[in-house]
Amino acid sequence: MSVDLTINSYFNEIKKKKISGTQCKECGRIHLPPRVICDHCKSQNLDIIELAGEGTLQAYSVVYVPNSKMVAAGFGRENPNCVGIVKMSEGPMVSAEIYGFDLSEPEKIKIGTSVKAKFIERGESVILAFEV
Repeated sequence: MSVDLTINSYFNEIKKKKISGTQCKECGRIHLPPRVICDHCKSQNLDIIELAGEGTLQAYSVVYVPNSKMVAAGFGRENPNCVGIVKMSEGPMVSAEIYGFDLSEPEKIKIGTSVKAKFIERGESVILAFEV
C-alpha cells in the first residue's frame, strides 16, 4: 500500500481537524508528525494512524514578544500567548500553542496538566493547538 507521508498531507489532515502520525509495524513506535523511516529501529514499514488528540503538558513558555504572525493574530506584550510541548497519550511529543491558562499568573501553570487538541482557524490555515 502506498501512503502519502509529505508534510502537506499532515497539514491537510490538520485542516480536517485530525492528527495523523505514523506507527512502525516493526517496533510499534508512534511518530508525530509522520515519518517515512522509524527513528527507533530504522524500519520503513509504517502505517498512518490517527491520534486521539489528548496529552499532558511537558514544558511551556509564555511569549510576550511574538513573531509577526502572532502579532497579526492579536498577541503581544499586553496579550501574551503560551507555547508548549505536549506528550500525546500515544507517546510522541509535539510543540503547539497552549490555551486555557490564566497567563497573568504563569507560575500557576503546572507541568503534567492534561490537555486536549484544539484546532484554530487562522486565515486560510488551521493550527494544531491544545487547551486545558
